[in-house]
Amino acid sequence: YIDVMSDIFQKVSEKSLQVIIYLIPKYVMNNKDFVYIKKLLKREENLIKKRDIDGLIDVKPSSSDSIEPIIDTLSGMCSDTFVLYYFPYYVYLLLQHRNAIQLPIYYGITQSQMIIYLTFQLIAVIFEPIADVFTISTLELYHGWKVYDYLIYCRYRFLQRECRWKAYEDTVDECIDENLRKIDQMCFSSQYFLMLTVMT
Repeated sequence: YIDVMSDIFQKVSEKSLQVIIYLIPKYVMNNKDFVYIKKLLKREENLIKKRDIDGLIDVKPSSSDSIEPIIDTLSGMCSDTFVLYYFPYYVYLLLQHRNAIQLPIYYGITQSQMIIYLTFQLIAVIFEPIADVFTISTLELYHGWKVYDYLIYCRYRFLQRECRWKAYEDTVDECIDENLRKIDQMCFSSQYFLMLTVMT
């Protein structure tokens, strides 16, 4: 949170300084003091770019290098997302075939309450993915996880697979917990989501 706020403050201050320099007349800009300020700003900008590149190249080992919590969290979020998209359809089926299914009648749920459930589910479909993006971002910042890098690596492994169906491969990562090996082997690919669809 502090990093985000400092980045916003830095960008706002840079833009405001650029506007101020733009509004200063040309004859004042040729003054030695302003030329010196321009050189300082240029040097600082180059240092920031160099620092950003060094930060990408320099990967520091940390205690959060294990990908097991990333796999566990992402698999849970994928399952929840599937339920999120399929649940309005199930509520609609319960609403339309109320007498044939008898489930809403058995629990005493009225037709107007089913419409409220359906409306809530349709609204949740809009806002839940946005909340998931913020949740993943927060988890990355708080725990130091590299979720994006892991997903890029998964995409690379899926494209370089030996078998057409990823689950047929014999090689699994032995360093990962036994319960999460198959999920990691599927690489969060389209085949993984096909399996989730069939199982949902």
